[in-house]
Amino acid sequence: MQSNALPLGYTVIKYLILNKKKMKLKTRKSALKRIKVKKKTFFHKKANKSHLLRKKTSKNLRNLSKLKKINLSDFNSFLKMIPYSIK
Repeated sequence: MQSNALPLGYTVIKYLILNKKKMKLKTRKSALKRIKVKKKTFFHKKANKSHLLRKKTSKNLRNLSKLKKINLSDFNSFLKMIPYSIK
C-alpha cells in the first residue's frame, strides 16, 4: 500500500525536482469571474450599468450590455492571471 508521505530527508521542492514534475500555475479566481474568453481574446462587461439608469437612453443601456474587448496593454497581465484559458 502506498503512503502519501515523502521519503526521509526530502522536501517537497527537492522531491518535485528529482521526479521532474512541474507545479501547476494557479488561476486568479477574481480575474476569471470578470472575463469571458472567446476566440483567443478576452472580453469584459462595460461599466455604468448598475445604477442611475433613468437618465440613460435605451440605446445607451443596450450598448452597455454588450461585451468589450480587453485593451492590448492589459492582455499580457490577464494571460498571467488566467494561464490555461488560451492554448
